[in-house]
Amino acid sequence: MTQANAPIDIGPKQIEKHKRGMDEMLEGYLYGDSKYRLSDLMAALDEDEPTHMNELEANVFNIIRESAQIFKEVVSHLSEKTQWDKIRFKHGQLTDPVFQQYSAFINGFAGYVASTYAANRLEFLVEKEEEKIDEDLSAHMPRLIVPSELFLSDILRPLYQALIPQHKAMKKRKDKPGDTSPLRFSGPEGFINYAITVFRINAERALEQRDKTKEFEKHLEGVQWRVMDDFITFEGYNVTNQQMAPRKGKKLDFTPVSPNEIAGNEEAKHEICRYVERMLLYDSREGKNPVLVLGGLPWTILFDGIPGTGKTTTFRMAMTILSELAERAGIPYEIIMIDQSVKDMYYGKTGQQLLTRLQPTHDPKTLSIVIADDIDLLTSSRADAQGADNDINNILMQYFDGALTVRRGNVLNFAASNDPTRLDRAIRNRFGYRLELKGPVTAEDMADMIVLLNKRHMERGILVADVGYTPFATQDIRKEDGTWTLTEEILPVESDLLPKKMPRSIHEVGVYLADLKKQVPSFSGRSVKAIVDNAHARAANWDVPREWLFDPKSYRDRPYAEKESMVISLYKNISINAIVQEAARIADSERRYTEAALIEDAERFARDIDVRQRGALIAVEKGILPKES
Repeated sequence: MTQANAPIDIGPKQIEKHKRGMDEMLEGYLYGDSKYRLSDLMAALDEDEPTHMNELEANVFNIIRESAQIFKEVVSHLSEKTQWDKIRFKHGQLTDPVFQQYSAFINGFAGYVASTYAANRLEFLVEKEEEKIDEDLSAHMPRLIVPSELFLSDILRPLYQALIPQHKAMKKRKDKPGDTSPLRFSGPEGFINYAITVFRINAERALEQRDKTKEFEKHLEGVQWRVMDDFITFEGYNVTNQQMAPRKGKKLDFTPVSPNEIAGNEEAKHEICRYVERMLLYDSREGKNPVLVLGGLPWTILFDGIPGTGKTTTFRMAMTILSELAERAGIPYEIIMIDQSVKDMYYGKTGQQLLTRLQPTHDPKTLSIVIADDIDLLTSSRADAQGADNDINNILMQYFDGALTVRRGNVLNFAASNDPTRLDRAIRNRFGYRLELKGPVTAEDMADMIVLLNKRHMERGILVADVGYTPFATQDIRKEDGTWTLTEEILPVESDLLPKKMPRSIHEVGVYLADLKKQVPSFSGRSVKAIVDNAHARAANWDVPREWLFDPKSYRDRPYAEKESMVISLYKNISINAIVQEAARIADSERRYTEAALIEDAERFARDIDVRQRGALIAVEKGILPKES
């Protein structure tokens, strides 16, 4: 008996066995009397570099190959479920009614799944604009009553039909300088939109043919097809879940902020700029970021500080940098806000909405920033949490711990709190990197903020005043070449928790950490991991070279092994002293949170006593309680 909604995973591991066969097909596709390599045809989409695929073209190639592998895997499952793999040898003729029925059903459903996946996945790469298709594609739509290999070839034929003339025209232009042979596409984006249309037509055609094989759909009942790590899920011909394309190339609903529009918070400005730019070093083809090899790209970052110290503004700066760099590079990205809107009155709905909100972080082709502003208002202590709050606590603890996703170096998780002592300790400890934002502090900071807020009024002569100083001279200003005006130094930590005698070996550091544990009971193994991560961040005391971000040939289009070598060459040496200083800083932070929580508890207790005493006095005055003798 089939279990209701029994899942069938069609993920990277399941389709891996089809990769070699699909590579052979795509790189030796027979069209007319010649064979063509899809990688060569894809490379010809870029007139500036027509011999090698750039990152965008490589992503398109991978998606087309993945869709072909998915087709093969679905065919394999359906052949087994319908037992076609056992009887097809008796009914191998195209004119055999049994062959016609089985092939129509298996090819139709597998083609629908593969084409829908390809179209949805390609939409992540460009802003959708319908590509005008001059030729009649109906003559090249897949024939259902053929072996599955021929059906798959038919699905791909319109793509080769469009790319081959482009390739030939590009070759003419190269061989004959000045040749003006027309190009079918002006660049990769045009072909992507064309391919989306082709795959959509393929899927629609499969739906139109569905009536011919209705009796076979019993084999789809009670089965959930989870494609590519739940990127899209099918129950029969119904899409029950799918990731939405990131907001690429569209105006985001926030006011952009540059680093030079923030007064004070120099450390936060500098570090957040670095982290977002390092996320851009992610290699989507390999699914990993070379920065993770030696560290310097945290998974979670917590801002804490009193209201008005610039936490939300710093978030907007990170959002601005990501949107500008990702759009310029043509990389899909997503900005995910986690706020009170995820809560729902119906039991279980909150957890579902939160998981849906976090879903884009699973996509290995997309860069994501997750922002949980005022996280202390969103979550509760585990002792107080009930219903929806408990769901939020559990999901966020698992997510920030990395249990609900894979750390590839394409996601940054930010949170902010006006009062981190109100955060459940287990959630707070999931944030290995913590920044205390103090906002504008010095007289120059305050004056610079006045100048920033009055910029337009001063430019138009509305505010007339003697500034009395050199504005922004004390701020760390980002220059056009990516460098900063102030010489950055990692300042030594000042704390009474530092050892009187500096450890000289790793074992002596262990002794020191054990002593810290006695002084600060909340200091734990997770604290040690945070110390090491932060020490790695000290070794990563470098900014991403600007040409890596803006010139694809300098970094993005290079092989991963070369990228890793380039990144590793930027690291600085660190010593035991750095580990000890980070240990003192983390322990100091834990102690600060603990002491603040104790003070808050004491104040709450005092308020409760005061309220009770006042209530008793009022009750005596009204005669509710007797007077004490």
